[in-house]
Amino acid sequence: VGRVSKSPAWVCLIQALLDVVTCALVWRLGRRVFGERAGRWALFFQATSVVSITYCSRVLSETLFTLAMVGLASLLAEEWSTQRRRPAVGALAVGVLVAVSSYVRAIGGPLVVLVVAGFLATRRWRAALTAGAAAVVLLLPWHLRNRAQTGFAGFSTVAAVNSYRYNACM
Repeated sequence: VGRVSKSPAWVCLIQALLDVVTCALVWRLGRRVFGERAGRWALFFQATSVVSITYCSRVLSETLFTLAMVGLASLLAEEWSTQRRRPAVGALAVGVLVAVSSYVRAIGGPLVVLVVAGFLATRRWRAALTAGAAAVVLLLPWHLRNRAQTGFAGFSTVAAVNSYRYNACM
């Protein structure tokens, strides 16, 4: 986005478009899991959510992370409810989406364990291995970079910074 324009207004426009995609995914997920009527209500609540509308107009990671999480939930619902002809492709997409969400917000990292556990619970061993391996391969470079540059073996220190600088002060 920054290559096209450095303007915050441009970023907010892109975020608004991503919010429209999120609304479509919420509708699709609600419809798939709970039926057509529930899908429409889910779409209504997402489209009129004050939080979603407010964050769309700020340069923050909420919009992108919400899109990643709803996309992940939608993809998982599809993976677990249908038997696809090419299940490895879906599992690979799940692993990639978990890794991408982790780069947007570090809290996405632990989802790797939940996703793999979900596949294992449904006895989809190959899907668990594919999703887990994809996420690890994509997350490992940042872990290695952090270890080499700072001696810190974790993915992000944002939790420690927030706890010390913000939460403790409150």
